[in-house]
Amino acid sequence: MEWIDFKLELHGDPEGVDKPLIQSWWNGHGFVGHCPVCHGLIRFTTLGMSAIDEDESQTLPQLPSHWADLAQIA
Repeated sequence: MEWIDFKLELHGDPEGVDKPLIQSWWNGHGFVGHCPVCHGLIRFTTLGMSAIDEDESQTLPQLPSHWADLAQIA
């Protein structure tokens, strides 16, 4: 993937989804979602993305399960 527009505003819950994810993104912690290809857990940050395990994912905000259906991925 070269880039992703997560389109967080389309998830319809700015307080529960949009704001926490954006705040975590910009403070450098990032957030977690399932890869649309392999379905493994991926941590997305401003510096890139990396695979993480279930335990580490629990400490970060989570993308909605259907995030890739709304996102633009190239």
